[in-house]
Amino acid sequence: MTTVRASQKRKLTEKTRLLAHAKMLEARVAILTAKIAEVQDEIADTQARNYHLFSLLHSHRNPVLLKVWGAEDADAACHIAHDVARDFRPYTVLVGDQTEGKARVVYQWCSPRAQVVNARMISRHLEGPLLHIVLRPTCGDSLHE
Repeated sequence: MTTVRASQKRKLTEKTRLLAHAKMLEARVAILTAKIAEVQDEIADTQARNYHLFSLLHSHRNPVLLKVWGAEDADAACHIAHDVARDFRPYTVLVGDQTEGKARVVYQWCSPRAQVVNARMISRHLEGPLLHIVLRPTCGDSLHE
């Protein structure tokens, strides 16, 4: 027959074990949450570094290029290209460089993260002979020189 004292001791030991197990699980959840956030950041950085190139062909104008930085995928980039080109009617949006490397104007649409990740590359291009206009989605998708 167990005494009251032994029973209380067992209950305390069980409670302590359960609390320790709960703390261990909390620590594991924190580690997994941190790893998930790290992977999500890596994915976002990879998307930001990649760009999709489009040619905007206008009637009565030379074709121009549009670089879409930071789109989730090619389909999203295509939608962005059509949204940008809507300001230049009449237009045709074609995938890739249809100017044979002779474009005088290059427009860029950059997600906020792409602007941060690619700041050096974008500024290097701005110093070149091409005119780059960066479209910032946080500014109402309007053109900024």
